[in-house]
Amino acid sequence: MMDNVIHIDEKWFEKEKAVVRFLSFDDEPKPYRSTRHKSHMDKVMFFAAVARPRFERTSTGAYECTFDGKLGCWPVTSLVPARRSSINRPAGTLEHKHLTMTSDVFRYFLICKLLPAIQSMWPKRRGEKVYIQMDNAKPHIQPDDTDWLEAVAHYRLDVELIFQPPNSPDTNVLDLGTFRHLEKITYNLPCTAKNINELVNAVETAWNESSAQERDDVFVTLHSVLRLILENNGGNDFNIPHLGKDAARRRLGTDSLSCLRQLQVPRDLVTQGTRALARHRRGYSLNPTRIVPRKHVQAPSPISFSGPT
Repeated sequence: MMDNVIHIDEKWFEKEKAVVRFLSFDDEPKPYRSTRHKSHMDKVMFFAAVARPRFERTSTGAYECTFDGKLGCWPVTSLVPARRSSINRPAGTLEHKHLTMTSDVFRYFLICKLLPAIQSMWPKRRGEKVYIQMDNAKPHIQPDDTDWLEAVAHYRLDVELIFQPPNSPDTNVLDLGTFRHLEKITYNLPCTAKNINELVNAVETAWNESSAQERDDVFVTLHSVLRLILENNGGNDFNIPHLGKDAARRRLGTDSLSCLRQLQVPRDLVTQGTRALARHRRGYSLNPTRIVPRKHVQAPSPISFSGPT
């Protein structure tokens, strides 16, 4: 089960796409777009955290969404008053200025943004441990960071940081589809962002308009991706399958797809993946057809594979 895993990641959102395709008639005027340089368009980094939505059956037999999975999507910026007046705003207007994502900035968003969101919005279940999954970027702190552990103890939460497998962006739902969905909503808004402040407002509007059904669909895709990773003995030589989620939702008459047969993993496949991982940790290749000791390659740290499956 993935109900107790929070996926976090950072993403750059640009003011508009460099290349946009249009369908038009021959006598129809082409849309005009201009920018200072197509390789240096205004953009903002966002720090996002999502979890799997939860649906519960009501007395009428229908499913009701009790937790939409949205914990937060915050711009990695600081608000600075404008020094001079312009045609766009008077002096003193607060503007978003970029922050470089460092370990201190990342720790700030974890402690001051994510932990309060977990405390206020996370569904309470007795004895449930919450895992926060992140990639292996350099600014990301270690799970045993002192300030992080003190903050978790202060909020009295049972939370643990874990790393996702290296070079595996498909194991994070944000990279798998959530960010792409947010970009689609942002670029389809009727008003195009003219500056960073408007871009931040556009992304926040897209975040508020995103549905729990979309996040549940991405988590269903994540289940299929994890199964394909097991079938390929830890490799990524596969295509992400089309599961027909909309048709399955109409057939089941529910918004939750956790009961789909495609989500079930055979026991022998789990055993096969466990044995392949054990061989990998002992220093052998994951290729089942030819087991060759790997030379001068350090076995992966167990922290990359900790947490729930």
